[in-house]
Amino acid sequence: MGCRVRVSGSGARVSRYFLGLDVGGTNAEAVVVDEAGHQLSRGHAPGAVLRAGSIDAVVNAVTAAVGAAVGPAGLELPAAALWAGVAGAGREEVRARAEEALVDAGLADVVALGTDVEAAFESAFGEGPGLLLIAGTGSIALGRATDGRLERVGGWGARLGDEGGGYWIGMQALGCIARAVDGRAQPTALRDRVLGHLELDRPHALIAWVDAASKAEIAALAPLVFETARSGDAVAASITTDAAAALRSHVMVLLDVIGRERKEEPTELPLALWGGLIGDSGWLRPTLERLLEPLGLHLRTGPIDPSFGAARLAARRVGASF
Repeated sequence: MGCRVRVSGSGARVSRYFLGLDVGGTNAEAVVVDEAGHQLSRGHAPGAVLRAGSIDAVVNAVTAAVGAAVGPAGLELPAAALWAGVAGAGREEVRARAEEALVDAGLADVVALGTDVEAAFESAFGEGPGLLLIAGTGSIALGRATDGRLERVGGWGARLGDEGGGYWIGMQALGCIARAVDGRAQPTALRDRVLGHLELDRPHALIAWVDAASKAEIAALAPLVFETARSGDAVAASITTDAAAALRSHVMVLLDVIGRERKEEPTELPLALWGGLIGDSGWLRPTLERLLEPLGLHLRTGPIDPSFGAARLAARRVGASF
C-alpha cells in the first residue's frame, strides 16, 4: 500500500518516503528520507522512554517529532514506512503494544519499533559486520559477525549494569564522596565540585538529592568527574580509568563471543564508538582509545546518525534500500 505526497513549493512529487526516528528520554528526532536516500527534513520533540506505563508518552513523542519533520517539508501522511528506535524497546511485550498504538496513529502504512541501539548500528554498518560500543547514560556493546550472527554484551540497565556509562560514573562519584566524608576513603575534590554544582550546603544533603534525582541528572555529574580528574584529583582519575576499563571489557567479551564460532580473527571487524561519553568529542574517548589500542581493532570514524539508520530500516520493511 502506497501513497502520493507533495513537496510544497518545489513542483516535485515524491512517490514514497520513509520516516526514521531516534527516541530517547530527553529528545525525539525524526528524519524524512525519499526512495533515493535523500534527506528531506528533520524534526524534534521531547522524548520518552518506553515502559509499560509510558506507551502513550512514546506515541506522543513520535507523533510530535514526525509532525515537526513532515509539516515544514509540505509532506502528507501516511508515510510508506516508519521505523522508530526507542530507548527501552528491548522489552518485547511492551514494544508490541507500542507498535499497535503507533499503527493506530496513522503515521505510516507500515510501522516497526526497535531499540535506539539497533538504529545506531544500522547507521554505522548497515547490514554488514561490525562492533558498536555505546556509552551515554548507560552502556552496551552490539556486534554482527561476518556470518550474520548478532551478539550483545551489557545493556542490563542502571540497576544491574551500565558500567562505564554516565549514570554509573555519577553514582561512583557520589559513593566516593560519602566514603570520604566518613573517613573510609581518601579525600577528594569531587566533594566541593559536586556540592557546588548541585547548590547543596552540606554532604549529607546528597541523600535526599539522590532519592529525588533522575538517571539523567545523576549522569550529568560525569563531566564534573572528568574535569576533576584533569585537575589532578586521584579519586576522580580512578573513576575515569575504571569507566574506560569497564567499557573495554564489553568489547573484549563481545570479541570472545563472536570469535567462538568464527574461523577469522574477530579483531578484523571494524569498531564504532557512539554516545555522549565516547563519541567523536566524548570526554572518555581518549582514555578508552588508549586502552583499546593493544586489541588492534580498526576504529571506524565519521558520524553515526541513528535517525537515518532508522529510516533505512523503515525502507527495508517495504523492500526498498538506499
